[in-house]
Amino acid sequence: MTNMKRLILLRHAAANGAENGLNDRDRALTDIGYAEAGQQAKWLTAHSLIPQYALVSAALRARQTWGVMRKRLLSPPHEYQDALYLAEPGTLLEHVGSLPEQIETAILVAHNPGIEVLSRMLAGDAPNVDAMRDMARGYPTAGIAHFDIETETWEQIAISGVRLSGFARPYNEDD
Repeated sequence: MTNMKRLILLRHAAANGAENGLNDRDRALTDIGYAEAGQQAKWLTAHSLIPQYALVSAALRARQTWGVMRKRLLSPPHEYQDALYLAEPGTLLEHVGSLPEQIETAILVAHNPGIEVLSRMLAGDAPNVDAMRDMARGYPTAGIAHFDIETETWEQIAISGVRLSGFARPYNEDD
């Protein structure tokens, strides 16, 4: 019997630029970024997408994004990983593949371009036309793609068993 897993891919919320020689990893969220993270946490809750575990880039902006969200998402366990900082899609997928089998819903908080490319790879020719159209407009800060995956374990994720369930932009995006 095949189990269903749910994967939420979240790009970190809006952050300050790298002014005055600030290391890119140390860029903090802006006020807009904090608002985006809060709005997206509300959206996840409203759609019953409550992660049981979070994999989060160790970059400050990703940690701050998750910090805002986790308070509103029943504080699931999480781990900060340096390897998720600006990671390629294959690396992101490897980390998802290492999740314990008992986790049914997980969230990955990372960066572009990796998070967007992975989302497009997993979506393939998804039948969810509205979500695909919205994702094709670009993957904004705090953008969320969520997938239903037919698999026994995270390690066995097969792109053919993945279905894009939806895509959500932060409510305050101006485009």
